[in-house]
Amino acid sequence: PVIAVQTDTAICKEQEVLLGATEPQSDVIYTWLPPTVSNPQAANPIAKPTQTTTYTLTATNGVCTVTDQVLVTVAQVDLTLTPGTDTVRLCKGSPVEITAVATPANTPISWLSIVGLQISPDGKTVLVNPEVSTQYTATATVPGCALHKTFWAQVDSLPNDLRILPMDTTICQGGRVT
Repeated sequence: PVIAVQTDTAICKEQEVLLGATEPQSDVIYTWLPPTVSNPQAANPIAKPTQTTTYTLTATNGVCTVTDQVLVTVAQVDLTLTPGTDTVRLCKGSPVEITAVATPANTPISWLSIVGLQISPDGKTVLVNPEVSTQYTATATVPGCALHKTFWAQVDSLPNDLRILPMDTTICQGGRVT
């Protein structure tokens, strides 16, 4: 039998990966170990490992057997934004500070959109101050994995002409103000 597996790869935790690149043959029996894949008897199953795992494909056709392996490295990266809400409310013209903490500690962090965003030199703290409500995404990147966290900056504003009408007025009891 002829088999092909994906090249060794890295993924984010909670991500899936296609393991095989084999043109399935009807008279071949495929077996994947460990069998913690979508279908251990398929030529090209999907895996969702929780830790770095070496998967082995064995293909058998009568007395002929071939074996190949693929290493899937699970990148241990985490990203937390503070405040940790999906929506940050701010008054127009009053910036709000957002802090990003990535693990491992030296993981680079990038930001999109950059409109109304002032980014610290290390990328871990931003001041959010858009003119209109805007979606922002922080991304922590390690080899094989880009982890994204998104939040919405909702801009509230007061009217430009905020005044109470009528102005201070004196009226007699029972009188009407118009």
